[in-house]
Amino acid sequence: MKLHTIIDINSLREVKKHILSRKLKTTCIVSAIVFFILAIILFAVKVYFQAVIILVIALVLFFEMMFFENLLVKKNLKNIRELYGTEKVDGTVEFFDDKMIISNSATNGTLPINYQIISRVVETSNYFTMFTKQNSMIIMDKSSMSTDETSDFLNIVKTKMMKAKYVKGK
Repeated sequence: MKLHTIIDINSLREVKKHILSRKLKTTCIVSAIVFFILAIILFAVKVYFQAVIILVIALVLFFEMMFFENLLVKKNLKNIRELYGTEKVDGTVEFFDDKMIISNSATNGTLPINYQIISRVVETSNYFTMFTKQNSMIIMDKSSMSTDETSDFLNIVKTKMMKAKYVKGK
């Protein structure tokens, strides 16, 4: 089976909230909450200088996630512009028994990928995105997939990418 891949501003914007792993997001949020509580306690005992510093740290931790997601989208777009002279790169991913092969239409290059390196598969409204353990991503356009291809792809996720976490997002 061969499916269409795409990287452009629309696909990156839709998957950006999934670029950072849930574990990293949870760590940042919990840390921000702990620092916020600590800042409240410091304000209550009238240690204002340290309370302000801790509060700033809490805010930085909280907003850091959004900053990094946006930064990664901009970085990917910049790399695409520099490498290909365009803001959109198409290709294909072809699935075999033991691996998949990613083909880039701009360079005619191919890259074999073992299923075991896929750590997450995220489904959004318009895309399926496979994330590797190195946090690279392969974005597939759902609108170019038939119902049978979607079913076959999800079957491959279940049977070949068994260690990958499947996330159905918005």
